[in-house]
Amino acid sequence: MKFNRHLAALLIATSLLVPGKALFAAGEPAIKDIELRSYHLGGIASWAEIVSIGIKRMALSSAMSAQQMDELLEAAQDITTSAGVSSYRENTFITTDLFPLSATQDKQVLIIYSGSTLDEYLALKKRKEKLLGAGKYDAAARKEIAWALGELLSYPATKINQLLSRN
Repeated sequence: MKFNRHLAALLIATSLLVPGKALFAAGEPAIKDIELRSYHLGGIASWAEIVSIGIKRMALSSAMSAQQMDELLEAAQDITTSAGVSSYRENTFITTDLFPLSATQDKQVLIIYSGSTLDEYLALKKRKEKLLGAGKYDAAARKEIAWALGELLSYPATKINQLLSRN
């Protein structure tokens, strides 16, 4: 029963907060009465709980401007710390075929993680940069990098395939 509750929370959070699937268009709330800072902090709190439980290895806040991130970073760090997980302000999120470029271009995300997951993410980002620099970032490499990111985000294979087919 407890697992079903956590699974339901994960499904709801995933449908609301997956990059490229936000409730907001051009930075404006879909529902005018939502206060954007509270929305972002609520999402971060949900992801922090899901990561702390071990359902996901890594989660992402909604993508936002540097100014928005500045305004909520301290509160977000308090939330993740109290949930027993860590956070990392990512100014240049790795671009892959998993998400459209527009989802994070010129935006920042808060990576919510536990353990060595951040090191794995940063190594993946570095591996992509090396492939690009060597002129070896071909279709196979692009797919490999996107899959590795999807796995860090604990997405099932069906979700990774679905996202790759869209982008």
